[in-house]
Amino acid sequence: MTAQGYGRITEIFVKEGDHVKKGDKLLLQENVQANADVQAQSAAVVSAESACRLRKPATKPAQSDLIFAQANLEKAKRITTGQGLFKDGLIPKQDFDQRKTVYDGAVATVDSARARVQSLKAQLDQTRSQVNQGRAVLVRTQDVLHKTTYTSRSMGS
Repeated sequence: MTAQGYGRITEIFVKEGDHVKKGDKLLLQENVQANADVQAQSAAVVSAESACRLRKPATKPAQSDLIFAQANLEKAKRITTGQGLFKDGLIPKQDFDQRKTVYDGAVATVDSARARVQSLKAQLDQTRSQVNQGRAVLVRTQDVLHKTTYTSRSMGS
């Protein structure tokens, strides 16, 4: 047996002269803080995973909005062919201006929808990173907790 940490021994599982097998618990070191750390980190991981599950479906409506906005932009492009007609004097300026306004609005809507999709994807990526980071910290805190229980490593220890 080798020391794995420092702290007050709270329980001894063997007595002098007991036969000890590999893997038998020998003693337990105070683990209140380590236990609390594992529980807190487990809760943080569950929370981050839950946030990830909530964020993922939120991207679908935003992607649908983007596709819809792009379709409207294509429609506006076809309607906006009025510049040549206006120059040739075949449509009044008011009609041309109205077509241009519709087109400009469609461009802005596509840009806005695209930005929203990118923002939601970035938020989802950030949440996934938090899950991964939380899992890594959980492994570390579980290791610290594990090191509060001393077990025999070989026969006759």
